[in-house]
Amino acid sequence: MTGGAARATIERVGRVLSGMSVSSAAPLPAEFDAFVRARTAALLRAAYFLTGDQHLAEDLVQSALARTHRSWSRLHASGAADAYTRKTMYHLQVSWWRRRRVAETLTDELPARAAADSDVADETALQVTLRSLLLRLPPRQRAVLVLRFFDDLTEEQTARTLGVTVGTVKSQSAKALAKLRLLAPELREFYASAADEVKPVDLRERAVASSRRLGAGRTAAMSALAAAVLAVVAAVATLGGGGDRSVPPANPTPSASLPVAPSPTRLPAPTADGSPDVGPFAGATLTLPAWTGPRASACASGRITLNQGGISEKAALPVWVMEQLESDVDGDGTRELVAAFMCSEGPESPGTQVVAFRRDGANRLATVGRVVATGPTIAMIHHIEAAPSGVVVELSREFSDGGQSSVPFQRRTFRLEGGAFKQVAGPTTWPARPEHAALALNTTDVVLRPAADGRQTGQLTVTVANTGTLGVAKLVLAMSLQPWLRPAGPGWDGCTYEDFGADGVSVICPLDGPQAGATVRADYTFVVDAVHTPLPSPSDELESPPFSARIFQRPPYTYEEPVRWEQSFLIVVG
Repeated sequence: MTGGAARATIERVGRVLSGMSVSSAAPLPAEFDAFVRARTAALLRAAYFLTGDQHLAEDLVQSALARTHRSWSRLHASGAADAYTRKTMYHLQVSWWRRRRVAETLTDELPARAAADSDVADETALQVTLRSLLLRLPPRQRAVLVLRFFDDLTEEQTARTLGVTVGTVKSQSAKALAKLRLLAPELREFYASAADEVKPVDLRERAVASSRRLGAGRTAAMSALAAAVLAVVAAVATLGGGGDRSVPPANPTPSASLPVAPSPTRLPAPTADGSPDVGPFAGATLTLPAWTGPRASACASGRITLNQGGISEKAALPVWVMEQLESDVDGDGTRELVAAFMCSEGPESPGTQVVAFRRDGANRLATVGRVVATGPTIAMIHHIEAAPSGVVVELSREFSDGGQSSVPFQRRTFRLEGGAFKQVAGPTTWPARPEHAALALNTTDVVLRPAADGRQTGQLTVTVANTGTLGVAKLVLAMSLQPWLRPAGPGWDGCTYEDFGADGVSVICPLDGPQAGATVRADYTFVVDAVHTPLPSPSDELESPPFSARIFQRPPYTYEEPVRWEQSFLIVVG
């Protein structure tokens, strides 16, 4: 698209949308006209990279601008129009892709490159190559690349726009770039010229039709834009997805029709984590089998004495008891002592070994043997459990410092047979594609509404959907809040409250985990004596949002490939 054609397109779209309205009595504000003129060209180019199709790009921009138009008063007042339009466009693109699964012709070979005798031919070939390569990427990877390297958004801004975590943005970006570098390394030299493939377009008829379709479900009496905006706010607030962020009158008049605000719920402080129970291993002297692998000589073995915390610092690296239990390891009716010992920690750790002991006549610990240890095929040992005859060990072949749920693991049972421990139950190989849970956290905004006593009350709804093949037993929901937003009413059983001063408040609540294919929901009510303004808006670029929610698993763990484990939300004055 040439510079003149681009300007002409912007002018045509601006003229069209400046005449759009819910009815002839509702002219569009001049600010929206200026916004459309400034953003249409960039949105069209981004949409083209997302869809790979001129007509789909036009539809995408038209639909996003129509939605922005309908909520313009709210978005312009909060400065959120640009972020809202981009977010709407990217979410619509993913939604359309899921519904349509647009037929994209993908071949095993990249399009033939033009000969190098023409700059125009080279540029055109690169454009075709880029489009073909982008269409080979999944929608989310495609969206991440466009946002990060075309719209120049930061990782945090991209995560906020797509409603995912920064970690997801990093991983999706890395995967997408790796694939592009493999397929077409010459794309490093190509960027700005590809946008010129987008053709000018007049969105008049379709934009007007979209705006009218969006308004068809509203009340027939709404003939002015202000009334339409109020309808949008009411509809979104009902769904818990947002609302008008304007501040209500400072002194609302009490009314008998207003609801009574629930009383604040006093939550206990979290209890401090105590030292692990090492049982009979506290201060014990025992014989530990030799360690294997790199740096094994730096770990204590042979005859060692543990301190009262179950730790030996005899060698260069500390050795300690991770877990201990009693279990009948050989089926003779007598329970032996079993402990998991770890040397140092992290990826440089020489490893972990599970060892069984018996008490001798002098009540000393006599080594029975090593149950299992990390090595070439086992990278981590996470947990041990007693079995009717033997011991269950949860282990994985990959190392991860993200917790047990972040890496595929298996439960294998070992038993003492013929003087040696052997695996008697559980899988013996690792599948190429392990079953897993796939959790997606979603939160509504907290829409505050006046209560009869002059306070305000609102509700946060949290849902966790599991689209994976394994269920999750238990979760922890961690909410980051501000102290003036106080928990109230029922629904806070088992929750704790910790005030970190200037860093805000942390509320931790237990949450049932969803089974495979299911969704769990929890509602939390808050009460506010006085709203603290200004409140954050969707366009605010905050490194640490003041209101957010995160989920973590509690034992027993399930291997998880998370979809979204963290999400920020807004406090909206309704």
